Amino acid sequence: MKKKFGVATALGAVVILVGCGADDVAKDVSKDAASATEAVVERGVDEVMDGADKMANKAMDGADKMMDETKNMADDVMDGADKMMKDGDKMVDEAMELPATVVDIAVGSADHTTLVTAVKAAGLVDALSAPGPVTVFAPVNTAFDALPPGTVDTLLKPDSKDALTGILTYHVVPTKAMASDVVTLVTNGGGKATVKTLQGEELTLSLSGEKVIVTDAKGNTATVIAADLAAGNGVVHVIDAVLMPAQ
Repeated sequence: MKKKFGVATALGAVVILVGCGADDVAKDVSKDAASATEAVVERGVDEVMDGADKMANKAMDGADKMMDETKNMADDVMDGADKMMKDGDKMVDEAMELPATVVDIAVGSADHTTLVTAVKAAGLVDALSAPGPVTVFAPVNTAFDALPPGTVDTLLKPDSKDALTGILTYHVVPTKAMASDVVTLVTNGGGKATVKTLQGEELTLSLSGEKVIVTDAKGNTATVIAADLAAGNGVVHVIDAVLMPAQ
């Protein structure tokens, strides 16, 4: 006699099968979820690590750049210091090469022996060797030779010391005026400029082409034939005539 299964039996079997399948599905879902979570975590860790590596690399690049810039700045500072030292040495060398005083320039010139004799006779060596600064318009020997006969001999006599001192100090301006300064004075003065001398009276400066012309109180003129002979206490401009004050 055949055993018959009822509907309830069949449904129970289905439920059992479904139940068994649900467990498997749940296990699979759980497994998949775990795998997915693990993958997400691993991906997140990788991204964090990549980000950290990028930040570290960027920081290292920044540090390298800062080191390079610091080195360049240090090199620039050293170069600047070297240049300053060289410039300083050059200035010292140039200062050492300059004659100490305007008197030394005159003494060392074969064209100014008469002027040196006159300066000594007037007792002006110390005054013209002082710190200054001074500008001296220094007449050459031929300028003294062009004076009326006997003038120089008379001026060199002891009883003519005051007159000689007045003439010599009339050739001295109590400031340092290089040729460029003179040109600027004349230009700013509309073609002429007056400067007060150590003697107290004024000289008038003007230009004739590129030459500086010096006019004295009596209207006599002298031309600067050599300029900018610098000394430690001033500058000498050589002139071709002797200047005479009004007094």
